[in-house]
Amino acid sequence: MQSSESSTITVERREKLSYAEFVERYRRPRRPVILTDAISHWPALTRWTPSYFAERVGDRRVDIDGGSYTVVQMIGMRDASTPEAPAPYLRAQKVVDVFPELASDLEPPTPYSQPNWADSPPLLPSMRRGRLHEILIGGRGAGFHVLHYDKDHLQAFISQLHGDKDFFVYPPDQARFLYPKPSKPNQSQVDIFGPDLERHLEFVHAQQVRLTLHPGETVFMPPGWWHTTRMTEPSISVTWNTVDESNWDDVVADTRARVVGKAGSAGGAAFDVYASTVARALKADRRRTPA
Repeated sequence: MQSSESSTITVERREKLSYAEFVERYRRPRRPVILTDAISHWPALTRWTPSYFAERVGDRRVDIDGGSYTVVQMIGMRDASTPEAPAPYLRAQKVVDVFPELASDLEPPTPYSQPNWADSPPLLPSMRRGRLHEILIGGRGAGFHVLHYDKDHLQAFISQLHGDKDFFVYPPDQARFLYPKPSKPNQSQVDIFGPDLERHLEFVHAQQVRLTLHPGETVFMPPGWWHTTRMTEPSISVTWNTVDESNWDDVVADTRARVVGKAGSAGGAAFDVYASTVARALKADRRRTPA
């Protein structure tokens, strides 16, 4: 669904999309798409409910924004969450770290996210992401309210497992209206839910796409696409990042900028040699590319 502010931006919902069409129509041209059946084979899709978490890992403690809670406590707060007083939002935590016994519920990976160079051992630790799904659990009114695109121009796949989640999305060419932070250019200074138009006057021109992700659906968020979320009901979802030939150059450029900032031009030159060597090896390895 698109906002009234835009007459040209849409996000399609696709079922039974072939891998080849996904690459040609969405991944390479960097167009977001909602895949309605990409995770239909995941056990998590039928298992991951509040009662399942309470039964399997109810006594496990999780840290959220400086507080420590058992999973049962977190679920109770989530269920009582309101837009006026949203409960703490579990985010940016790897399933394999907090709930390792549940990680197999997210296998095998969806073919659309393959090949994922981010799980290749030759990559620097700062560039490696792997199939390390982050778990996101929140109640009504919760959300990651910082408008952003994923660091290093990574691609993101976000899958909804329980409840609905609302997304607020802006294409890369809208950055001029979004006031990127000087120190973190992938984050916006604008609070899109209560913008200060005296400070951020140009934001009124930004074109927004709104979409709602339902259980079983996965949204592909291409590199550089700004997004944030808000929940109107209790929600469980997972997100993970990928790297392949289509966004490798951007990932390298962003990483190189950090290397130069820390190690100067000599460090940048050494990184260039490393990146070109790794790229040749990754491009030659087609074993994980779906047919």
